[in-house]
Amino acid sequence: MNERDLSRATGGPADEPLPLVILAGQSNAQGWMGDGRLFEKDPIDAKIPFRWVICGRNPMLPGESQKSRGWETLGPQIGICGHGNPASHFGPEISMARKLAKAGKQVAVLKVTIGASSLYGDWRLPDQEGLTDDLLAEARAALADLNQAGRQAKICGFIWI
Repeated sequence: MNERDLSRATGGPADEPLPLVILAGQSNAQGWMGDGRLFEKDPIDAKIPFRWVICGRNPMLPGESQKSRGWETLGPQIGICGHGNPASHFGPEISMARKLAKAGKQVAVLKVTIGASSLYGDWRLPDQEGLTDDLLAEARAALADLNQAGRQAKICGFIWI
């Protein structure tokens, strides 16, 4: 999503900050078995800024993180979501964001997940070289990109699954 599209999707520059919801967690947050081929599009998806990361610091998906190319619109994510899953998937962010949008609430969604992870061993407290550091770095980048597109944002919710 380029700056013009992001501005249009978020209602353009406004006096009020755009609410940002962060969804984080393990396989159910990621979309375990949420087959992207079965994703039913909704016209409202084009009005919901969405950014996602599948963290790479995990035995299930070793190596580099997989992520969106900055802000996109709501939809399935590419990448592996567990062994034997299809090449794209989606999770609970879809119904949450659609319900908020249909209720007249503009919201952006940042999703940072990895299956088969634990709070104690993988996510850890900030500055302990865990996935929480990845989440915080991505949140900072997401907010900076919105700011660069002319839209202030404010974290209004955090959902852990």
